[in-house]
Amino acid sequence: MAGRTVVGALVAVVVLAACSGPSEPAPAPTSELDGLLDVILGLDADPSVQPPEIRQAEEAVAACMHDAGFEYHPDESVGTGWRRTSPEVGTVAYAERYGYGETIETEEGRPPGLWVEPLESEGLRRNREYVASLSPAAVEQYERALDGEPWDGAGEYVPDGCRGLAYEEVAPDGYAGPADLRDVKLAVRGVYEAVESDPRVTDVRARWALCMEEAGYPGFSRPLDALSHVATDLWADWQDRYVDATGSPLGVSDYDVVRTTIPDALVELQDAETALAVADATCREEVRLREVEQEVEAQLEDEIVETYRADLDRWLAWAQDRERETGE
Repeated sequence: MAGRTVVGALVAVVVLAACSGPSEPAPAPTSELDGLLDVILGLDADPSVQPPEIRQAEEAVAACMHDAGFEYHPDESVGTGWRRTSPEVGTVAYAERYGYGETIETEEGRPPGLWVEPLESEGLRRNREYVASLSPAAVEQYERALDGEPWDGAGEYVPDGCRGLAYEEVAPDGYAGPADLRDVKLAVRGVYEAVESDPRVTDVRARWALCMEEAGYPGFSRPLDALSHVATDLWADWQDRYVDATGSPLGVSDYDVVRTTIPDALVELQDAETALAVADATCREEVRLREVEQEVEAQLEDEIVETYRADLDRWLAWAQDRERETGE
């Protein structure tokens, strides 16, 4: 469960997804708790269908914005479009073929990750057109009404504005479900942080970082840093060098333009990603990083199941009742 980004689960994630498009892929369940959460959070449902809680929240956002004097249309794309990742992701074999999938196609007809466009719903389109019709001062007021100040001084998300408050009402404590299940919801929310701070994990990640430094990639403390390096530093440097070479006003932001206009430059970027991903995957295997993380995560999840069995059963029953009522 660690690291999964579930649109429709954590309120902060849902709100951010409303701004940035579809969620990150969700991994297949690997534990009893994962299997329960797949049903509770709707991860076993059709990813093309918007979960009822998110639809309810989007309608509440629209009503709140109307009361504030603005136009807002529910975004039908929020909470849809997520995909499961292959269990091969993170292995040397996968890295040799696809890198991280950021600049290399992992399936025919779908652009690599850095070129995937957000889902364009009718509501999102109408909202963009409406915002474009406003004056700069009105846009600032609109954005303040919509999102308020969602981050505190410590960088923590706090519900604010029409969007944050609507999602908080629908999913208090980060998850939809009975309000009196707060303890189990907070326990589930805490698994990721607990894995991240566990001494067994921090130790193996330190050894991974040393391995990466010896492979010529210093400065990374965890695999996520390596992946982010592709989407930030490598991507930005490559754009700086090739943005004018496409001969198109879309430049390097359009994948079809890039692969047909500057294919050699694309291969250069893909080779850089592949080399980094292979080093990353090789070091993970050498220090058993994935195994250690999974062992720690499984232990924490087993403790949650043992401690909150009755609450999880009630949460599951609630989710199943909701599915029967909505037909989704």
